[in-house]
Amino acid sequence: MSKNKNDSVVDVMVSFTLPKDIHDLVDKVSSERGENKSSFMRRAIYTLLAKMSYLSNEQKKALGVNNGEKE
Repeated sequence: MSKNKNDSVVDVMVSFTLPKDIHDLVDKVSSERGENKSSFMRRAIYTLLAKMSYLSNEQKKALGVNNGEKE
């Protein structure tokens, strides 16, 4: 997470290309979940990073990622 000189979080816009069928699926699923595509993609990225153990245990827990650890 990036922070500015005032120690607040800085958001960065990212743009990337998806195959049309995946884009359409993300659009459909995010709509059915009542969220926008950006929120859906952010959660998907965070979840993958958590599963790869790049996030803290607290962040993993918030995302519902256990990685086989005992609670």
